Amino acid sequence: MTTHPLHVKGQSAKEFYDRAGKYCGSYGLTAETGDCDPGYYCPEGQTVATPANYSCPLGYFCVGGKELPEPCASGTYQDEPIQSTCKTCPAGFYCNATFGPVINYATYICPEGFFCPDGTRYPEEFPCPEGTFNNRTGLNSTSECSECVGGMACDVEGLTYPIRPCSAGYFCRQSADSTTPSLGSLADQCPAGSYCPVETAEPIGCPEGSYSSAMALQMESQCINCTGGLTAVFGQCLPGFYCPVGSKVSTEIICTAGAYCPIGTENPVPCPAGKYSDVGGLRYYCPNGSSVETQIICPAAMHCPTGSATPQECPAGMFVDYDGAAACSVCPEGYYCVPELSIEGNSASAKNICPMGFFCPNGTGHDWQPCPAGTYGLSQGLKKAEDLDSMYRRTIL
Repeated sequence: MTTHPLHVKGQSAKEFYDRAGKYCGSYGLTAETGDCDPGYYCPEGQTVATPANYSCPLGYFCVGGKELPEPCASGTYQDEPIQSTCKTCPAGFYCNATFGPVINYATYICPEGFFCPDGTRYPEEFPCPEGTFNNRTGLNSTSECSECVGGMACDVEGLTYPIRPCSAGYFCRQSADSTTPSLGSLADQCPAGSYCPVETAEPIGCPEGSYSSAMALQMESQCINCTGGLTAVFGQCLPGFYCPVGSKVSTEIICTAGAYCPIGTENPVPCPAGKYSDVGGLRYYCPNGSSVETQIICPAAMHCPTGSATPQECPAGMFVDYDGAAACSVCPEGYYCVPELSIEGNSASAKNICPMGFFCPNGTGHDWQPCPAGTYGLSQGLKKAEDLDSMYRRTIL
């Protein structure tokens, strides 16, 4: 290490080292010349502000005037040398510096079940919330998490697939955050006049000749048969009619256009926004499989939950290949299912065979699984890694 004599007034010349983080740029100084420049660090004994042997390395930052470089913290990275600051980890990735500073953020893609906004520090820092799931990598925000599908509940954070069925006595149209949800029209107790077995997406009405004034029925046998042998009318107002106070029959007044009247209606219920009725006596609105006012059957490759104004695309990893579907099913293994390739009314477009070089387990959307190192796939429609062939070597003589 090179040293320089610093002249001290009133004393004989002595030799001193400059302090760490400083440098001495010439001979005969009584104090250090100045701080080490940003992008560099200066152990004791430096002669320039930018010592070539002490430039700030990858993964670190050097603000200047420091003895040692400082590592970039979690949520940041640095892929360039001689820098005075760290870069923010971009959305869709995480930068975990627990075991050392991050240089290449691209190796840390956000995992399934989670999303990673700018500055994410750890892979499981931001789980998709209850009522949603995610089977894709690299998500940026919670809005990219998929809503829980019909008949299923997503009752824990960070799910890659819905795993629990909706409990008996409840219906789960979408976004259910519990197996016994209370989300109103999206997911709730089975309404009066209906029953809901396990994994119900839409309540099932009690059959003709029966009724139920109770909620949360679990099976058809719990519907009550209408009582016979009566000499006077007694009971709830029938569907399609309403019975104000003083009504004497179960069909007192027919339901008016622009409203609907389920069982036991005292006054007509106005059709909610986005729904309509142009006839009187309406019992239900937008039944399963309907998409428009003329109750056109829902086309293949689409699904139509109750109340749909138009057919809905299935989310990535889900499909339906028949007419009249109210909910989507999980994409079968050997195929991938993405909404941009689905064509309304074309059942064949609902699922696409897994391409060569990849395998596609159940629920595959955009996330085809590449053949791992040491294997290859020469055929389409592979379902799992075990279907792949081992790589062989060809010897050329």
